[in-house]
Amino acid sequence: MDALNECATEVPVAPVVRALVPEDARMGCLPRHFGYNLNIVENGIYDVMGQLCADYEGGYWNYYELSSGGFYMAPSTDAPCVISQQGNGFHGALTSDAAGIIACALVYSRLGAMLHDQKLYKAFYQLRDFALQHEESHLIFAALD
Repeated sequence: MDALNECATEVPVAPVVRALVPEDARMGCLPRHFGYNLNIVENGIYDVMGQLCADYEGGYWNYYELSSGGFYMAPSTDAPCVISQQGNGFHGALTSDAAGIIACALVYSRLGAMLHDQKLYKAFYQLRDFALQHEESHLIFAALD
């Protein structure tokens, strides 16, 4: 993901803000963002989180929509998530929000390449722009490197 690192120094012009998706709007959220790939995206995120975080045992996830049109989800917990990325040797404790961003970005990137799905590529870059502004951006990008 060298291209990701090259882009990590560029800060988006307008701040990207997130909004928690309310309970009554969750059902339509994944289909709107990922169309017929919604199940493979959602299950992929859960699977990747299980690979990254030995303590992950499932549970409720918050859905967030971004002002840029993007989307991500993160485990709903206040407990830190210890992430181990075997591919690059990253190991660190992050908030569940940052861990969710990492899991989503990995899935969007991998599935985008596998499925040649422009929605997933776009979702990745929208999430990347948000991650650049995140308080844990240095850890997020270290895990994604």
